[in-house]
Amino acid sequence: MRAAAAALVLAVLLVGCASRAPSGESIEVPARDRTGAQPPDQPLFRGDRDQVVMTAFAQVGKPYRYGGNGPDSFDCSGLVRYAYAAGGAKTPRTTATLFASGQAIALDDAEPGDLLFYRLDPARSSPSHVVFYLGEGEGIHAPSSGGAIRIVRTGIPYFSQRFAGARRLID
Repeated sequence: MRAAAAALVLAVLLVGCASRAPSGESIEVPARDRTGAQPPDQPLFRGDRDQVVMTAFAQVGKPYRYGGNGPDSFDCSGLVRYAYAAGGAKTPRTTATLFASGQAIALDDAEPGDLLFYRLDPARSSPSHVVFYLGEGEGIHAPSSGGAIRIVRTGIPYFSQRFAGARRLID
């Protein structure tokens, strides 16, 4: 798995969280097959995980912006939506609605492109942060104001103590 992540990193280099939806903003969806969100516990679409993962990885270093849908800045759910759009899927916009989509999976079964959800505010019942899983215990996320999209270790205490669940949105 580590070799696959390294290959994706090399390919990208060679090729050169909102908890509520922002009003009046839209996302650029590449001209490919578009599908709507399905009921919970159903994959959103069948697609090439590599395209989705490479798109997320290509955003590393771009700034965080609350409500950001890309391509110049993102919040956590905007990053997910943008990456999935590159694979042809129209996903829900907010972290809470993403968490209600797809199939619940065990963290040990997570694959690159799956989503990891966290409750950063213990007073809230729904997750408020989503991390795009890369594999080998690493993920890509849009951290917070003043930060940039970056790769993180998902097993560090900060994340493991706040883990709310993992979801698979693609087959």
